Amino acid sequence: MVPFIIGLQESDNRSALSWDYSDIFLWAAFEEKILNLETDLYKWNDVVLGNCFTFNHRESKSTFNMRSSGIQGLQVFMKLNSDDYVPWYDTASMLVFVNDRDEYVFSESVRYNAQPAGETMILSKYGRLAGRYGTCVQSPAEVKSYYYDGIYTTDGCLRSCYQDMIYKTCGCMDPRYPVAPNISTCELAERICIDEAVELNGDPSEWKSCNCPLPCKNQQYSVEWHRTKSPLRPLRCLQYSNSAYDDCWEVYNDGALITVTLPRLEYQVFAEVPDMDINRFISNLGGLLGVLMGVCILSFIEVAVLFFHLIAIACSKK
Repeated sequence: MVPFIIGLQESDNRSALSWDYSDIFLWAAFEEKILNLETDLYKWNDVVLGNCFTFNHRESKSTFNMRSSGIQGLQVFMKLNSDDYVPWYDTASMLVFVNDRDEYVFSESVRYNAQPAGETMILSKYGRLAGRYGTCVQSPAEVKSYYYDGIYTTDGCLRSCYQDMIYKTCGCMDPRYPVAPNISTCELAERICIDEAVELNGDPSEWKSCNCPLPCKNQQYSVEWHRTKSPLRPLRCLQYSNSAYDDCWEVYNDGALITVTLPRLEYQVFAEVPDMDINRFISNLGGLLGVLMGVCILSFIEVAVLFFHLIAIACSKK
């Protein structure tokens, strides 16, 4: 229900309703150097997720390259603000998404709940071949509809097909997802129309009218998530006493330390290759014809000579 109310607001108004840098960040560092939160962490707003903060975003002015080391990488200490959660939420956490910098993060994307300490390791990379080896998409312009920023993804294409169906049925688009330019979003009164359309049409991946091939190239990340508890007496708090110590302990008790590192420089590269190229196909075909039919290059020459003699005989009789 909330996205149908907030989705009617402009992006700036939605951003003002969500958390800002100072509300959730205590500090952030990369390779043990303190980052400038407002310049090094890109803020953007999603109707469902609220304000999101991305390190190495495609719109960032600078790019940081990660190196392999146990002490390197990105470290962020965040406040969970547990007291601001509604009473029926029994778990407080920050959602962490690991994705390629050019990909759009969806509200349904794989995420990890940030706990007092964590480590994320990027291990693998996967590439697909295009052209005659299969159908794939290089650019969003190659599909009928695509309303997301960044590079092409199959999920973005399917959600764009879904938005087209909602617009055709209800005359507006679902505010929970990006919409086409100059198209209005559905209000709360149209929620019933959206639910009925979804129930009637089902999953977009099964629609014949929705053609969403795989991207020609994409990256997949293998992630290991390690969690450790905060110490009973943090060293930074031992220098304080009485109320100052209680305040320091409250910060650590409500905070989450997130560490994203590369454990090693090696990574695996997977690429699709054809089982049989054109040269091997011709070679195998010639071998099979020779074994099964006794056909060789001399056979073709003899057939050509036979046709020549037949034509010569037919012409001489005339």
